[in-house]
Formats: sequence, structure tokens, C-alpha cells
Amino acid sequence: MWRNNSSIIYHSTGMILMLAILFACKNDCCDNISTSFILTVKDDQNTDLLNPQATETYNTGDITIFYLIDGEKVSVQKYSGYLDYYPDNIYGYEISEYGTDTYMMKIFPNSVSSDNGLYTTYIKWNDSDTDTIDCEIVKRVNSIYCSRIFYNGEIAWEESSGTASEIEIIK
Repeated sequence: MWRNNSSIIYHSTGMILMLAILFACKNDCCDNISTSFILTVKDDQNTDLLNPQATETYNTGDITIFYLIDGEKVSVQKYSGYLDYYPDNIYGYEISEYGTDTYMMKIFPNSVSSDNGLYTTYIKWNDSDTDTIDCEIVKRVNSIYCSRIFYNGEIAWEESSGTASEIEIIK
């Protein structure tokens, strides 16, 4: 008799555990994280400043991305939470060829800590040139996305424009 009760308790516990796991699982089918955006960077002579073959362009080894987190500038490479969002990119950006003879920089902006609803990312191009990117990020149950981008305090892109989140910078 003890053996039968033990068996019933064992199977009941197993069923309860399976049901708890089934109902506790989150449905990840529709998660959408879309905060990244594209920058192209040119000078007033239309020289692509991201092109590694051109002269007098930015050295990609000098570029550093910082997030404003709790009032402090933190390098993406030193911010431990960054890899939770972008596990394949430790720099906060990617530079790649974009069409013919144009290079683009894909930025993975701060979406962790905001100040007045804006999430601040700094692009340090070199020792003397740093730009500020502020993103208005919308967080919903199954999505996180950027709805507006400000470049050095000026609106550079809005979701309502209906265009891809691409910004051309003239330095």
C-alpha cells in the first residue's frame, strides 16, 4: 500500500511540475529588438570617412562607443550588460561596405539606461571628436525599438518618416 501511495505522489508531482513548466514558459516567437541604426559619415568634399582605403579618414581602431548609464559614461567594451543585448558584437558598432564605394557604420545604441526618456550613446571618433546620439526607445511586451534619433541635439530621424533608420553625417 505504501508503494502505491508513493507512486501516486511521484506521478502527481511529475504532472504538477510539467504543468508548471508549460505555463511558466514565455512565448518568444514574437520578440523584436530593433534599436540599431545606420550611419554614413562624409566630409564636405563627399569623402567617405569610414572607407579604410581612403586617406584622412577615421581609424576604426580609434572609434569607441560609450553609453550613458546612471549618469556615467561607460565604454561598451567595459559594460557587462551590453553582451546580453548584442552577444556577437563587443564594440557597439560594425563597419561594412554599403553599396559601391560607400561604407556604413551600424550602431547598437544604449537601450539600458535613460535620462528623461532618451537613451544616450557617445561615438568617440578619436581623441578630439565625440558625437552624441540620443534615441527615444519604445519598450513593449514583445518589442524594443527606436522611434526617434537625435544627433548632437538635433533630430536626425523619426519612425513616422516611414524610411529606414539611416543617417548621413557631414563632418
